[in-house]
Amino acid sequence: MTDPLSELLELARGGHFDQRPQAQPLPPAANDPGPDPEDARLTRHWRIEYRHRSDIAPFRITFIEPQTRRGLLEQFGHKQPGQPIPDLCLLPPDFEAETLQQLDLSLSDAAQDTAEPLPDTVFSPIGETSTDTGPAPARVLLERAGVSVVLVNEPGQAARVVADLLVRPETGGPWGLDIETMALPEYRRDTKAGLDPYRSAIRLVQVFPGGAECFVFDVGTLGLSCLEPLWGRAMVAHNATFELKHLLHGGATPQRLGCSMLMANALRGDRPSLADLAADVLGWDMDKALQVSDWGGDLSPAQLDYAALDAVAAFQLAAAMVPELGTEGRGRCYAFMRDAQTAIARMELAGCPFDAEGHKALMTGWQTTAEAARGELDTLMGGVNPDSPAQLAAWLTSNLPTEALVSWPRTKTGALSTDADTLAGLTLPALEPLARYKGARKLLSTYGTSYAGHLHPVTGRIHASFLLGATATGRLACRNPNIQNPPRGADFRALFAPTGGRVFVVADYSQIELRVAALVSGDEAMLQAYADGEDLHRKTAAAVLGKAPADVTKAERQMAKAVNFGLLFGQGVKGLQRYAKASYGVDMSETEAKRARSAFFAAYPGLSRWQTRTREAAERAGQVRTPGGRVRNLEGTRSLATESLNTPIQGGAAECLLAAMTNLEPRLVELGAALVNVVHDELVVECDPERAVDVAAAIEDAMTRGFLSVFPEGSTRELVDAHSGPNWAAAKG
Repeated sequence: MTDPLSELLELARGGHFDQRPQAQPLPPAANDPGPDPEDARLTRHWRIEYRHRSDIAPFRITFIEPQTRRGLLEQFGHKQPGQPIPDLCLLPPDFEAETLQQLDLSLSDAAQDTAEPLPDTVFSPIGETSTDTGPAPARVLLERAGVSVVLVNEPGQAARVVADLLVRPETGGPWGLDIETMALPEYRRDTKAGLDPYRSAIRLVQVFPGGAECFVFDVGTLGLSCLEPLWGRAMVAHNATFELKHLLHGGATPQRLGCSMLMANALRGDRPSLADLAADVLGWDMDKALQVSDWGGDLSPAQLDYAALDAVAAFQLAAAMVPELGTEGRGRCYAFMRDAQTAIARMELAGCPFDAEGHKALMTGWQTTAEAARGELDTLMGGVNPDSPAQLAAWLTSNLPTEALVSWPRTKTGALSTDADTLAGLTLPALEPLARYKGARKLLSTYGTSYAGHLHPVTGRIHASFLLGATATGRLACRNPNIQNPPRGADFRALFAPTGGRVFVVADYSQIELRVAALVSGDEAMLQAYADGEDLHRKTAAAVLGKAPADVTKAERQMAKAVNFGLLFGQGVKGLQRYAKASYGVDMSETEAKRARSAFFAAYPGLSRWQTRTREAAERAGQVRTPGGRVRNLEGTRSLATESLNTPIQGGAAECLLAAMTNLEPRLVELGAALVNVVHDELVVECDPERAVDVAAAIEDAMTRGFLSVFPEGSTRELVDAHSGPNWAAAKG
């Protein structure tokens, strides 16, 4: 076998490598102490790619950029803490083949299997069809855009640049903005620390005002305060909530920050990465390898170019998309999201308090329940594994009466559904231990140890991510973890509890989806009910049962809730039966469901006509629009009839809540309170107990104004319900 090093040298002699334009180092700062002895020898970094095929040369060498040996090793160490550094090929600027043996690092066979090399180093199989082309370095794209990078790292220079920027006219659209973060020393080995404001600090702030220069402020040296005069200017970043969280945590207060990702979301419904959006809109092929490089040490010219390009890209994307938002009628949809960004950033920074010890006790109870139920099942089912869907479905098929199997919910493949939600909605006594077991196991797997693992190591709170535009209707999505949909029992919601004597104020919109349905459909009976302060659930129960509203019982009102919310989105008789049982614990026969459906649409004929018109229009156009202008593409959607109805209603409600959050955010800052959770039609705010009354009034006012910003003619009578308490369950009531 040919020695790999010899083949490498042969390739180098033959010129089989691609040399990219060399980045020019920035001039040293006035107070630069000079080069570190370890950095005395500047080396050239070559990308080595290994081919699996034996009939061609196994290596390709690609010139990347000059870097220091120490910088490369530090960069790798930051990316992969605790792992050995693989052998690299570092070639000096005056490279000659015979000098390779004098270097202290050379290519070895072991390096061929390295899975995670340096961020700028590709050392992986390339296959038969691969080419020598790849994403363009930032310097190439900047040169094509006619933009040079200006590093600002000295206080006097920063003052001059900021003063110059302040006198520039606000024309040409928002300025591009981006930041780069560095892990705090104690979290340097944590690869995700740079995403977290509590474990990192801002190193660079890049501002591109248009024109020929992008300014890269080294705020790790200067501090953020030098940029304070600029925060009143209109700017745009990509995924701007990230920038906002870090800037707010650092004491900066951008007041007019837009987001190119949300512009794209309003126009096309997705949440594209910067690289993907730049490729689609600008035709740029951006190399994002340096995103995970070490931003805490001496920065290379390539890192500065990379940082600047992100701000330039945001500027160029906004310039392309802002006019389209107007022509497509999506500006209002975008504005709802853009204006709510600060509230969401503050909410994510605040985090939600969570009782870890109470959670451990709750998990112990779930485990006890699961073990007891499993013992009963071993006797009942003769050794069938209840965690195996196939075994459980076979047992159910053999042991349940035919009438139960006929109506049993099934999966898309036609198999019997055996999940916890299905079993919870059934009333067969023989399956009660199985329902208990499945329910406890689901709680343990979804809300057990992994859920508590999200407690923040610095704050001890849950800092979930709330995503704008991540759902088809425009509702906020929540992840890592999802704190919008906890288990229904009050015992789990009680775990969300402030400490230090603080309390929660919880406020929600009363029957918001029904109110929105009344407004978008124009149904006179529904609109009049809300104007008169009637309870629509009680009104529906009276219509279905043929009795006076005053005579409706609590159980009958519960039935009407299932009817109202089930039929709002076009459910049929069977669907209404299943929904009533699963969501409200209401048993309805087929005859009762048919009668309820007929009575509902007879009581609200305007809603019935709107549903028909909306479905037909969605079938023709292949899309549907929310009151705020969000467009949902329905082409090819199997559930078009349902989605065409729920999108305007849920979307309109979501837009009300986004506007409410925007209105509320500055008032909460004044009151020393913090929004800690948002659940579709509900806001959860943490505050001092003596401020609870003022906070409740502020929330009610903000939610009312948010509703009226979407539906100016809507009735606000009994619109918002707010209560306070020591935890979520108590405040919810």
